[in-house]
This record gives sequence, C-alpha cells and structure tokens, in this order.
Amino acid sequence: MKRIGIALGLTLVVGVALGVIGLQILNAQGPITRTELMKADLEGIEGEEVKVAVIDWAPGAAAGKHYHPEYEFAYVLEGSLIVEREGQAPVTYGPGQVIHNTLNRVHVAKNPSTNEPLKMVQFLISKKGQPALVPVK
Repeated sequence: MKRIGIALGLTLVVGVALGVIGLQILNAQGPITRTELMKADLEGIEGEEVKVAVIDWAPGAAAGKHYHPEYEFAYVLEGSLIVEREGQAPVTYGPGQVIHNTLNRVHVAKNPSTNEPLKMVQFLISKKGQPALVPVK
C-alpha cells in the first residue's frame, strides 16, 4: 500500500512539473504585441489621423481573420509574415518588404517560424478614433 502511495505521489509531482514546463514554453512563445509610437492628426485633412506602431510577433503567433478600418502600411524589420487576403493566395513578406492593405480588407496573418520572432513597423491612416484592428467571425 505504501508503494502505491509513493508511486501516485511521484506521478503527481512529475505531472505538475511537466505542466509547469509546458506552460512556460507556451508563454515564452507569447502573443502579438503592439506598441504605439505616435498618433497625430493629419494636417490639412480634417478628421483624419496617422498611427505608427511597432508590432512584435512571437514565433508561431497568428492574427485571426480581421480587417483594419484604415489604410495599413507595414515594413518588416526582421522575421517573416504570411498574409492571406480574402479570395487571394497567401503572400510571404520578409525583412525590407512593405505590406499594404487597403481600407477594410479582410485578411489573416501569421509568423510561420517556430523559433524566430517577427518585428514590423505599422503605419495606419484613418478617420479619428478608429481601432487598429477589427476581428471578423
């Protein structure tokens, strides 16, 4: 009976340890983070603004189906990004390439790498007060 208790206790400890390690691995991959660098009115164009942000994507991170209620331009600094616009084949962008999405263009995007992060600078031009991203169901 004592052996069964020890075996169960040991199994529990190993299971908890593996769970903690797995959670740390998942959290290390992390999500997509957006750091807004600037938001300013477009001089001479009433009610319009520009937003500039750095977007950091963890390895394997993906932005589900969404659109931007503004014109989006993004410059890839490092890593690669696959963008699939509704009704079109996926396109891969790498360092030094520019991505352009027109107003309200539905798309999905992901960092295809399992070990390399992706970093890009995003520029959005829109009517004042628009969100940076709108999810699509």
